[in-house]
Amino acid sequence: MNLNRVLQEAVNPPAKGKNEIKLQTRVFREGDKVMQVKNDYNINWTRGSEEGSGIFNGDVGILTCVDRQKGVVEVDFDGRKAIYPLLNLKELELAYAVTVHKSQGSEFEAVILPVVDVPPMLCYRNLFYTAVTRARSKMITIGRQSTIEEMVNNDRKVRRYSALKAFLEGSDGLG
Repeated sequence: MNLNRVLQEAVNPPAKGKNEIKLQTRVFREGDKVMQVKNDYNINWTRGSEEGSGIFNGDVGILTCVDRQKGVVEVDFDGRKAIYPLLNLKELELAYAVTVHKSQGSEFEAVILPVVDVPPMLCYRNLFYTAVTRARSKMITIGRQSTIEEMVNNDRKVRRYSALKAFLEGSDGLG
């Protein structure tokens, strides 16, 4: 079972008077913690008398209202209230548990990092450092001390072959 669904049931279970909407296999419920998973420059938001547009990949908020009659949900992103048509819910995911990669640029009160069966390509210092620096006050690692040590000691960077240098120098980078 998906960790976000398990945590949703524990942290924000269904309740009388709490609206929710089901889309395929996902349930969004008032009170859910959600994350925007792609940039959307067309979502309008308000914060008091201030108005703007754009909710961006990685923005985390709380789903505050599900209005089936109007076909919209409202999400509060740290005071910016955004209205989503139901068609745009595909841009949101539950965010009770997020990957280290998705968490970059965010901070959380507590971070729990499972270091069990870490794939070798993810077993490096930068990833561990990123996870640790997301925690404001509590950092909990679960797993083997040897895996944590392996990650901390692995400062090798993965070489990327992007052809960026060639593009910047004016060639097409294709040969």
